[in-house]
Amino acid sequence: MRPLLLLALTLPPAVAAAQPQPAVLAGVVTRDVADGQPTGAPLRGVTVAVSGVPRRAATDAGGRFVIGGLPIGTRDVVVQAAGFAPVTIQAELAAGDTTWIDFALVPTGAAAARGTVAAAGEAAGAPGLVEFDRRRKGGGGVYFTRAQIQRFVGRRLTEMLRPIPGVTIATVGGGTTVIASRRGLTSERSNTLCYFQVIVSGVRVYSYDPLTNELPPDLELFDPANLGGVEVYAGGARTPPELNSTGAGCGTLVLWPQTPQ
Repeated sequence: MRPLLLLALTLPPAVAAAQPQPAVLAGVVTRDVADGQPTGAPLRGVTVAVSGVPRRAATDAGGRFVIGGLPIGTRDVVVQAAGFAPVTIQAELAAGDTTWIDFALVPTGAAAARGTVAAAGEAAGAPGLVEFDRRRKGGGGVYFTRAQIQRFVGRRLTEMLRPIPGVTIATVGGGTTVIASRRGLTSERSNTLCYFQVIVSGVRVYSYDPLTNELPPDLELFDPANLGGVEVYAGGARTPPELNSTGAGCGTLVLWPQTPQ
């Protein structure tokens, strides 16, 4: 019996064979303003670090970075460069998947001037972008400035939103393209998607109501060429208090139309 026992002890347990694959984080870091004007110029040598993980990367000449071998779950990503205000954003890292996030850094010397210029412009009829800038500096969501949105001019808004962690883009109701989550589902829902509330120019145009079960507005109606800012909060917990409502449990999409120049 002893040889059989020794053989059994040397066999690896079957459960050890299934190990979750690590996650990958990638993206591009650009300069957000230069002399008070938006620009999408890539930044080289920017440090990108993931909280709780002894791994970091430096951006290349194209502003690109890749960090592999990351544990799955929600992590803070910190982006820092000399002469620029640091940016921190939460990223959801999935097993065996690549999470893509773009960052735009504001020069520390230009940040105050930009705020002053923006405030003067907002008083002339675009107060929403003041809120956009304030929330963007506070973090908690994913933010697209006009300079970043310009990369998607001539393309669909869904192409910009799809890579965001926690976001699901789906076509429902015979052709309506919506932004949703698969988390925070409630028993009242008749489908597997949890729709984001949608706010346009500070006006809540959609908030889920189980009594009506109406669909959100079609994302294909919004052209990136006409947008000056976009905010995305994947989940009710990340939605700022001033934007929260009973229908914001799955997330919030905020669209700011571009201010005519």
